Amino acid sequence: LEGKESIYERLLEEPLRFARTENMSVELLVLETESETQSVATEMGFDRVGSGPRFEGEPTVRYRADDL
Repeated sequence: LEGKESIYERLLEEPLRFARTENMSVELLVLETESETQSVATEMGFDRVGSGPRFEGEPTVRYRADDL
């Protein structure tokens, strides 16, 4: 996610809505350095599930939303 933190929720709403409709889970990778994005993910129901792959050399954190 890029942009102002205030729009993160709006950007995540559609994938979450789609996943609910299709009975699917959603995964989100967040750079370890992006604490604001991690906070929004947690607030929106994502659980931190471990480390993700490196993105352009930077470590990421994997979040997942199940049982939507």
